[in-house]
Amino acid sequence: MTFTHTPATREPGEAPTRCPSCGSRDVVTTSKVVDASSYWRCGACGEVWNVARQREASRYVGRRSFGR
Repeated sequence: MTFTHTPATREPGEAPTRCPSCGSRDVVTTSKVVDASSYWRCGACGEVWNVARQREASRYVGRRSFGR
């Protein structure tokens, strides 16, 4: 059996306009190329986030676990 690794494609991304926590417009990244894997930091509250991971996590908000 042979396994091959296919690297994830890095699609170009857009800079977020506001912090998801406090709504500040002071957001920065240290990434040289902005794409879906870029992490962002809010200059006002210090929150760090990744837009792609945040979107993925938001799919699960409000769902109950363990059959409750």
